[in-house]
Amino acid sequence: MSVNELEKFRDQWKKELWLNKETKQSRDHVEIGDSDTGKVINCASISNDSKSTENNDHCRCSNGVICKFCKNIHPAFRGILGEDALARNTMYYPFSIVGNLLHEGSHSGKSEECKNDVNKKPESVAQDGLPEARKRKITGSNLEKKRLKIEDIFAKRLDKWLAKERFLDVFIADLDEINEIPFFDTTLPREVAIHIFKYLDTRDLCSCAQVSRSWKSLAEDELLWCRLCHRLGYEKIYMTVDKSRWKQVVQHNMERQRFLVMNWKGRIGKLLQLEHFRGKVLCAVDSYDDMVVAGYTSGEVKLWHKSDLESTCIFQPSSSALVIDDQSDTGTLDNILTHIATCDKYMAASYSQGNVDIWSLEAGTLPVSTFSLSQSMSQFSGNTKLSLTRKSCPTVVFTYGPYMDVIAKKSAESEFSVVKHIALTSRISYCKLFEAECEKPAVALGLHEKVIFYYLHKSEEEIREIHNISGVSINGIDIKTDPPLLAVICGLGVKLYDLNSERLVTSLYGHTWKLTCINLEHSPPNMLVTGSTDRKIRIYDMRQEHPVVNLSGHSYIVSSVQMDEWKVVSGGEDGFVCVWDLRMKTKLWDWHNRHPVRYCHFQDRTLVVGNIPSNKYPRLDEYENNIAHRRDRGSVQIYDFLADQMTQGVPEICLSTYDEPLASHYNLNLAVPYDKLQF
Repeated sequence: MSVNELEKFRDQWKKELWLNKETKQSRDHVEIGDSDTGKVINCASISNDSKSTENNDHCRCSNGVICKFCKNIHPAFRGILGEDALARNTMYYPFSIVGNLLHEGSHSGKSEECKNDVNKKPESVAQDGLPEARKRKITGSNLEKKRLKIEDIFAKRLDKWLAKERFLDVFIADLDEINEIPFFDTTLPREVAIHIFKYLDTRDLCSCAQVSRSWKSLAEDELLWCRLCHRLGYEKIYMTVDKSRWKQVVQHNMERQRFLVMNWKGRIGKLLQLEHFRGKVLCAVDSYDDMVVAGYTSGEVKLWHKSDLESTCIFQPSSSALVIDDQSDTGTLDNILTHIATCDKYMAASYSQGNVDIWSLEAGTLPVSTFSLSQSMSQFSGNTKLSLTRKSCPTVVFTYGPYMDVIAKKSAESEFSVVKHIALTSRISYCKLFEAECEKPAVALGLHEKVIFYYLHKSEEEIREIHNISGVSINGIDIKTDPPLLAVICGLGVKLYDLNSERLVTSLYGHTWKLTCINLEHSPPNMLVTGSTDRKIRIYDMRQEHPVVNLSGHSYIVSSVQMDEWKVVSGGEDGFVCVWDLRMKTKLWDWHNRHPVRYCHFQDRTLVVGNIPSNKYPRLDEYENNIAHRRDRGSVQIYDFLADQMTQGVPEICLSTYDEPLASHYNLNLAVPYDKLQF
C-alpha cells in the first residue's frame, strides 16, 4: 500500500467515525421476513419508533418482536438476515465498533428489558397457584410461541454480555485480523526487513514467526538462520546455498548441545583406552581436530583418529636419531622423544639429542625432513621447545638454549629448510605461536625476565619487547588471537598485554604460591583460568583484579586447565582429572590414574588425557621378557560423550547388567563373565 492510499484510508476512517449518525439515517430500508411466522419487519419503522424512546436503546416493532437499530441487528435475527443483508446494511465492522463505543458513552451503559406486547394482560392463575397456560394442551402454535420465547431469553443474555464487554477490546482484536492495514514488511523492501531481523536471536525470531504470515516468511528466511547458525558456532564451513532448511539445522544442533551438556554433567560417555607400544614408555601427547598423536621412548610416533580408533598409523624416526656410543650396551645413545606437534597436513617431533623430524601425513611414514644440531650447539639439546603452525603455511619453530630456528618452505614445491636463525641474550624458556587470520604468524618467546614478540616472515628489526620486569622470573605465557592478548605469568600474578598497542591492560592477583599453568586461548571472552602449586584453580574476570571463582579439590600441583562457558576441566600431578561446574562452583566428577596428567584437552564431545610417567627408564619386568610393565608405560585416554553405546546385534549371552553401577563418588567396573575388563 502506497503512502497516498494510506492517507486516503485514514481520512475515510475519520469521516466514518464522526459522521456515524448521518450514516445510520441514510441506510437502505430492508424488509426482514420471518420464515416461521410469515411476518414482515420494516427496519425503517423500527428506527422511527425507536427515536421516540429517548432513554431506551430497544424498540418495539409492529409484529411484537424486539430488535435494535439498523446499525446493530438483534442477535436473534442474525440467522434470519443472512450474510448478504448484513453486508449491505452494516458498516465495516471496526468502524461500527468505534461508533458503538461512542454511542455507549452517551447512554452510560443503561439498558432496559423490552416487552413483546405493551397491552399484554397477565396470565390467569389457577387455584393451585400454577398458570393456566401450562395446563392447556400444547399445540403447534404453542410450540412455535415457546420456541420464540426461548430465542428471546438467549437474546437477552447475549445483550447483557455485550453490554459488559468493552468495545475497545473487540476493536483491537478485529484490527489484528485486518490484512489491509500495512505492516513494515509490506511497505519496506524484503532485503531491508531481513537486515532488521538479522539482529534477533533464536527466541525472538521464533516469536516474530507467530505474528502473521508475512512476518513468518521473513523470520524463516534461509539467510537469517544460516547467519544465526554460524553465530552459534555450527556448520561454519557451509554457505547458505549449500544446505536447505537452516532452521531445522539450528534446532538439531541446539538439541545436540543440550544432550551433550547433560552427558558431560552426568559422566555419560564411553571411555576409550588407546593401545600403546609394547614395552615403550609414553613421552609426549598432542591432538588437533580429529587426530591424536603420541610419542614414545623408542622415537616412534603413533596416530589415531577419534572417529575411527581402529585406523592407526605408526611413523618411524629418521636415522639421525641413532647416535653411536661404544660404551653403551646397545651401541647407541638413548634418544627419546621430548616434544610433538601436529596439524592437518604435517607433524613434527623433537628428540633429546637435539634433532627434529618432520613427517607429511600424506607421504608415508618416513620423515620428509630432518634437522640436527651441530657439535657446538649440542650442549643445549636438553633444553628444547617445539611449535608448529596450524592455520597458516607450515612453519616449525625450534628453540634450544638462547637460539631459535625457523623451519619453513620457501614455496609449495620446495622442501623444508631453516629460513631464519635468531640468537638471543638469554635462555628461551617458553614458546607460543600467534596465528591471526589477517596477519602473518608470529611467536612469543618467554626468556628469563622478559617476553619478546617476533614475526616469523619479517626482518629481524620487527622484534618487539612486550614485557620486562627486572628481578621477576617468568613461569609461563599464553596468547589469544581474538582479541590479540598476551598473558604472562610472573611471580604470584598475571600480566595482560594488548598486542596491538603493546600496553599493559590489567594485572591479576590472588594466588598464594607459584603458578604452574594458564589457559587464555580457549577461555570465553574476558575470562581466564589458572592453576598453581597451592592445589587451587582460580578463574578471573579480566575486568577485576581478584579471582571470581576459587576451586580446590586436587591433592597435588595442578598441571593443566581449560574452561568454556559452563565447565572447567583440570588435571594434576596427582593423576586426577576433575570436571567442575562453573555456575555451581562444585566438582561434578573425576577419575584417577597412577601417572601425572601432563596433557588434558577437550573439544566439544571428546576429552583427551595423557598420563605421562615421570620416569622414562622404569625397572624391567623379568616376567614380561625384560620390558617395562604396562603399569609403568603411561596411557592415552579418550572420553567420548556422544558415543553410540547401543547393544544392537550383540547376543544376550554376551551382555551383562553390571555395566558401570554408581557407588560412592566413583564408577566401579564389576568383573563378571563376558564383561570387558580394562586395566
